[in-house]
Amino acid sequence: MTTTSEPVSPSIYPRLKSPRFWQKLSYVLSPAQYLETLAQVAPDIAYAPVIGTAPTVLLVSHPDGLKQLFNNDAKQFAAPLNRLLQPVVGDRSIFSLEGDRHRRERKLLMPPLHGDRMRAYGDTICQLTRQQLAQQPIGQVFVMREIAQAIALDVILQTVFGLDDSDRSRQIAATIVELTASFQSKFFLAALFLPALQRDFGLIRPWTRFNQTRDRLKTLLLDEIRARRADPDPDRTDILNLMLAARDEDGNAMEEDELHDELITLLIAGHETTANSVAWAMYWISQNADVRDRLVAELRDTDAQTDPAELARLPYLTAVCNEALRLYPSAMMSVPRRTTEATEILGYPVPANANVYACIYIAHRNPDVYPEPLRFNPDRFLDRQYSPYEFIPFGGGVRRCLGEALAVFELRLVIATILREFSVEYADAQPERPVRRGVNLTPERGVQLKRVA
Repeated sequence: MTTTSEPVSPSIYPRLKSPRFWQKLSYVLSPAQYLETLAQVAPDIAYAPVIGTAPTVLLVSHPDGLKQLFNNDAKQFAAPLNRLLQPVVGDRSIFSLEGDRHRRERKLLMPPLHGDRMRAYGDTICQLTRQQLAQQPIGQVFVMREIAQAIALDVILQTVFGLDDSDRSRQIAATIVELTASFQSKFFLAALFLPALQRDFGLIRPWTRFNQTRDRLKTLLLDEIRARRADPDPDRTDILNLMLAARDEDGNAMEEDELHDELITLLIAGHETTANSVAWAMYWISQNADVRDRLVAELRDTDAQTDPAELARLPYLTAVCNEALRLYPSAMMSVPRRTTEATEILGYPVPANANVYACIYIAHRNPDVYPEPLRFNPDRFLDRQYSPYEFIPFGGGVRRCLGEALAVFELRLVIATILREFSVEYADAQPERPVRRGVNLTPERGVQLKRVA
């Protein structure tokens, strides 16, 4: 097939043939089932009009198609802003930028979120995990996702915002907790997907309450930013301090609104996703005794004084966490790429102005890449090195998640601390199944565990 500037009939693409209404309902209410059904008829590329509003919407899952998509951002594919999250993260967030402004922002944010900077946060992550687990009485059931969410929020407050014991810090922490509570509302999440709901309905005012909380937090954060700029402390290691010190190629610092929106972005992107990843990892570990025993042996073989950065590099721990991210990645699909001109993907013509998504969920279940794809098998990550077009839990290309390094580091250290210092077991008579929580897949029952020692 060849590229064309003429309209392309959807009938040329592999696709589900059920009525669009039923497909939309399935995607909204049971996205994992929808994608699994789609993969049966379209494992490599699929026409999926129920996702997004572009004239042509395609999901790509084959490694060759993903390589083309991730390597061509500046040519046939543009990386448009994320309109879904823009009302939450603001207009100056990296999610809301494209082109040169997006590239500048990535360059400014990359150093604070990668490399040796992560080492400074290891002890904090381990200590916060230890505190949360120690509070759970032996023999009493707890919900791992809730514990993981509390840990993730504490990590953000300390490593990203660098909050101390000041009055403003306590106000910021309380307002962040209030803001994140908004994400529990099904109405609020529906409003993200349906902008028509972003208004009041009589006494039902979740969107207004969210806006009021967001505005209060913005005022507090801008006060914190101004105070830090007026009295800089080069010894602080939190991410906000590093962002304040960042300069672009022209020597310009980030503006106040940029800093605010990026802090909110880190809060949103690093809170729900990390909690889900920890919960899923603990679920799979609790369901596979051989995996659990092998991982516990590796962890307890380490010295009690082992540096957290070294702990996070343990091979089997790494493999277990990668396998958990493979089965239930942080997001089901990447943010879309928009075709700037007619092109071709996997032999199919694609018109200009099409939206093309990398479908992470289907890609991670490709039986040609991952034999027995539904089996939790960490050894596959010890036996083979996967390409960035086969294992893509954080997306790829210019929209690859900037917080990946911190998210992976936190996931590994939380799991390591729990299994090395506590004994827990699965405490639910039912297996977990994935359900939608915003753009993520979360365990329906939250993964119920209990301490046994």
